[in-house]
Amino acid sequence: MKKTICFLSGLLAGFWVCAQEIVPPNTSVSSPVNNTFYYGFEASGSTAKWSTNQSSVWSISTDKKARGSQSLQLKIENNSSNAIQSFVTPYTISKVRSAAISNTESMIIASSYEGRVLGINYTGAIVWDTALIASGDTEPSLTANNDLFCADLNNDGIEEILAANADGVLYCLDARTGTLLWDTKGISQINNVTPMYAVCVVKKQGTPYIACGNYDNSLYYLNANGTFNKEIESSTYSRLRVFGSFERTFFKSNVHMANFLRPIPVDVDNDRLGMVARNNHMQTSGMFYQFEPLENLPIQINGARANDGVGIVAKAPVGDMRVVKNPVDNKNLIIFGNSAQSINSGSFTLNPDIDNYTSATNIGTETINGTLIDIRGVGYADAFGYRVPQTELVNTTSGQIYVTFFGSDAIIQDPTNLSNYRRIQSTYSYNDMWKDTVTDRVL
Repeated sequence: MKKTICFLSGLLAGFWVCAQEIVPPNTSVSSPVNNTFYYGFEASGSTAKWSTNQSSVWSISTDKKARGSQSLQLKIENNSSNAIQSFVTPYTISKVRSAAISNTESMIIASSYEGRVLGINYTGAIVWDTALIASGDTEPSLTANNDLFCADLNNDGIEEILAANADGVLYCLDARTGTLLWDTKGISQINNVTPMYAVCVVKKQGTPYIACGNYDNSLYYLNANGTFNKEIESSTYSRLRVFGSFERTFFKSNVHMANFLRPIPVDVDNDRLGMVARNNHMQTSGMFYQFEPLENLPIQINGARANDGVGIVAKAPVGDMRVVKNPVDNKNLIIFGNSAQSINSGSFTLNPDIDNYTSATNIGTETINGTLIDIRGVGYADAFGYRVPQTELVNTTSGQIYVTFFGSDAIIQDPTNLSNYRRIQSTYSYNDMWKDTVTDRVL
């Protein structure tokens, strides 16, 4: 079955904030109403006319009018073909990322359920299609990639692709050609039996290190060339408890796996490692830890127990994690999407400003955890099934917006007024989403 990859350009904003005013007869034109979908019909006489505050998108014209002296035109003729584009692939695409191949150009990176990794350019051409074959093997793994991460590992301006595969191996590919550069199959210190689940790259004094984790409850660091650096066993610091009375052979307290790993930028040369830790994927949201790269223990939280993390408040296990810049203060903000029945689904936030934590729950009087969008509150009270909301902060010609993909719908929010949202329904579902920071497109 062929599946498609879609991307949206900045024109998305035009369909959200382009608002008009309904003008009653014989009433003068006032300021346009923002963030609504009213249309201003020309009233009788000369006191009321079409009105818009989005001149970059709407224009007032005397062409093709039915009655009256003016008509309203949507100015997308020259750009409409670029607003939303779909690319057909031979596979079911489960994950999508982007990799910079120059300062101004990027490649769409897609992964199929069979674990194939594709490089696609923005004309829709499949530049390369790679089946992952581990060192010493002759056949592809044919298992899915649980995580993808792209970063420049050798400072040549071209990002490499890291694929954490369910076969227990971490693969590194060239973004331009799809050539396999190295993998972890031959590293004896890494357990290649349990699935590799999470991967990212963090910088320490300008040097990149690869952080990865699998189901053996350890965090691993690799050097940029794929050689082994160190292992950190979660049993040396974990405070995660098993939910209720479910402690069994496979669910043990004080150990965990890395559900998600992502860099939290500090400055141009340094990151902190953010980890969503869990020991039971069915009942708990897990705990959030932060590490200085290569350190054995998590960063100590002021006013908390030794090695304590922040309990994630997300109603259910976390199914998505990404780090954005808070549009309110331009500081780091973590957004989680949970994995729950849709009536309990939502996107939740966590403030990672650990230097100012006053406890494991607060920064002064402010809570560390917050809610970005409650799915039940936006019209899903009668929906059923498990879906993971994925939220990204998107730049548009009219400002920044939050875009959440949820099942077959997109939800658009005003960051300055989260209760101001629009729900856009479609007939197909979204498996994954990503923001290309080079082109500012949403994949």
